[in-house]
Amino acid sequence: MQRFKEYKKYTFLTGEIHLLKYSEVIGLPVICITTGKKLGVVNDITIDKSSRKIEAIIIENKKNDFSKKAILLDDIENIGSDAVIASKNYKLSSTKDLKGMPFINMKDRAGIYGLKVFSKTGRDMGIVKDVLFDPKTSLVEVVVLSDGLLSDLIRGRNILPLFGHVEFSDESLLVDSEAVSEISNTGGGLLNRLKENNERNDTY
Repeated sequence: MQRFKEYKKYTFLTGEIHLLKYSEVIGLPVICITTGKKLGVVNDITIDKSSRKIEAIIIENKKNDFSKKAILLDDIENIGSDAVIASKNYKLSSTKDLKGMPFINMKDRAGIYGLKVFSKTGRDMGIVKDVLFDPKTSLVEVVVLSDGLLSDLIRGRNILPLFGHVEFSDESLLVDSEAVSEISNTGGGLLNRLKENNERNDTY
């Protein structure tokens, strides 16, 4: 991967990082940079949980001669807000070829999406509902947590940076207190909207 424009900036005590959100990449068209041919749309993202690195993008093309193929992240030239651009010498692989590698799709049963998150002090942090990754390093840096539908509606979801040592299993994600101390709100939810409206009214 070489050039990544149009990604959002997140600020933590350790500094600023620019990240892409998993949910915003899903459904984007994948287009070849030299021919302009649409290869398909992003169906999922594959991760190596041991390294927290995004390794491949799963492409779906129902109108072509395949349903799902994989393209390694090294063959991606750019990810924008409206499309994923494949490099000149991209290669589409069968998803079966990935089964011999330590990769797993984000939404698979053993993937990250839907994992229960706990702190190492035993605190229940919520369930992973989205993932943010650094397009330059391919590292998953942040997870978006849900504490249940009612809590999401009232308070909004939380974002948890994966600082310190992180342990992945098929059932849960264990994070250090360093990460817990950096947890913040996404700004959604009714309470946050009411607060914003009140602050806006106070300025008039």
